[in-house]
Amino acid sequence: MTATVVAAASAFPEYILESEDVRHLYERAFGGRVKDLDTYTAMVDHAGIETRHLVRPGEETIARKPLDDKNRIFTEESQRLGERAAAECLDRAGVAASDVHCLMTLSCTGFMIPPLDAYLVNRMGFRPDVVRIPVTEMGCAAGAWSLGRCRDRALAHPGGLTLVVSVELPSLTFQPDDLSPANLVSSVLFGDGSAAILVRGDSSEPGLEICNSRSIMFPGTTDVMGFDLHSTGFHIILDRKIPVIIARRARPELERFLEDHSLSPDQIGFWAIHPGGKKILDSIASALSLGAAELERTLAVWSRRGNLSSATVLAILEQHLLHRPRQESPGIAVAFGPGFCMEMVLLRSH
Repeated sequence: MTATVVAAASAFPEYILESEDVRHLYERAFGGRVKDLDTYTAMVDHAGIETRHLVRPGEETIARKPLDDKNRIFTEESQRLGERAAAECLDRAGVAASDVHCLMTLSCTGFMIPPLDAYLVNRMGFRPDVVRIPVTEMGCAAGAWSLGRCRDRALAHPGGLTLVVSVELPSLTFQPDDLSPANLVSSVLFGDGSAAILVRGDSSEPGLEICNSRSIMFPGTTDVMGFDLHSTGFHIILDRKIPVIIARRARPELERFLEDHSLSPDQIGFWAIHPGGKKILDSIASALSLGAAELERTLAVWSRRGNLSSATVLAILEQHLLHRPRQESPGIAVAFGPGFCMEMVLLRSH
């Protein structure tokens, strides 16, 4: 018994930023306060992100807001976007919300109690006894991590349906008075959006079979990625050591994972890699000897949406399901997150 991703969908807010808009807003927000601002604005052109989506217009996004205002927007918009992605995913699978046995929700860019799943149950007609798994602290790794948990549930409950809904609104974590390199860099990379996948606890339908997963913690690295919570909201932590850690550790860990299945990286037919940032993506590509062809789906999401945190890998899987080749082939999903951790998932298209 195994698990199969049978459908995926995404949803994005209506405000779109192009590269020129990002440069303009960046200069409005930080101009005259950052000595080497040109170095950071140059990243807009070099990051490879052509468009991003926001839940509020650009000028409102860079304005100072108290935490309660940001969280109110998060609560409202996460319901709207989460419902859109979930409804489209269920529609593509031909499944009703009442057929779902487990509802898993992911986010790290806001906070709400009750969590998003409770609102979706009321808005969409999920069964009252649906199993709810709200996940708030896995960061960018949560999308790949959720695939492993879907497989765990499928093994315990054959034939069941698990819906995963990720909503990430990183624009609400923007800090106009934080002049740290981490905040300046992240302001160039992140976009808002939602993605959902539906996983069935068998392999009878075409889709992406979740063959196995592995989570790896890198000891002594809890300080390299995450958020600090201040009175003004979430302040991002992104250490410049991250690409170095990935360059050293990603390939050996992946090779050990694949060896357990008599596979090697050069036998992988498709990749769903959370890009993180340009340097992180370059580090992964170099470590795993991946070119533009192998990263086609990853780059498609990256260029149009930016870094969607936990929703990124799910959005990449949506692209693969929409354009997947007919032949069976093994695939890998990889993401990194706070801890510092690496999530790996072995997939098979069938």
